[in-house]
Amino acid sequence: MGEFLLNKIFERDIDKGGMVTEITGISGSGKTSLALGMATQIIKNNPSELVFWREAVNSPCQFNKIGDDIGYQLLAEKRYHLRALEITNDMKKAPLDIRPFRGVQELIKISKPGMLNVVFFKDLYRWIDLIMALRLLPGWKTLIWDEYEDICPQRCKGIQWRKNDELSSNIKQLRKSGISLLMNSQSNMDADFRIRAKIMCFAYCYGARVDTLSPVTDHAIHGLHIGQAWLDHGRSLFGEISFPPFKPKAHIYTIIEGK
Repeated sequence: MGEFLLNKIFERDIDKGGMVTEITGISGSGKTSLALGMATQIIKNNPSELVFWREAVNSPCQFNKIGDDIGYQLLAEKRYHLRALEITNDMKKAPLDIRPFRGVQELIKISKPGMLNVVFFKDLYRWIDLIMALRLLPGWKTLIWDEYEDICPQRCKGIQWRKNDELSSNIKQLRKSGISLLMNSQSNMDADFRIRAKIMCFAYCYGARVDTLSPVTDHAIHGLHIGQAWLDHGRSLFGEISFPPFKPKAHIYTIIEGK
């Protein structure tokens, strides 16, 4: 059943549309490895699909763990001044190009299918603007948000609150627009409840906090090892999966703010 539910995330059936999935677990439980594995499978199965990856700044990069057979490009808002450094080379300049863009329409124009499009927005709520724009684009699209509570936090006000409300109101339309959204977090309590209410599939890794409505039990989570997860689809079907690790490369990079 776990394998069956995992494959539902990779289905590209226009009648069923895209999938909204949340991955949770403690630090080191394999959330990013599971997300990278999903990204790899999506790109290999659908080389014409646009795949966008959210990478945090000022921390070791995760995107380049994906493997040598999957390419990536780094895209940043022109007003967001970033530098790529190599942690494993005394923080010297890294051999990574960061391509600038102005606005989400230009971002979409320069994004490429068949690879990870690693995007850096100065204001993280701009990811929601990207989703709204992708709704009008033909074809399949996937967005993968690492630490998604940063993009749609529970405790917010002003423009962030309005953007969260916009995503919550439109997230049901993503499926019809061929958009899949994969989001991971150490603590889903930090993400906006209005958005969490629209999630279709839940992946519980080691140390995850199970939702009260889930058929997956705390006892089942306690039996997990690193590299395993329980999938819960629609609070109805559930099953266990295993997934491989994506270990750090010999060259470890970071993206930092500043010229």
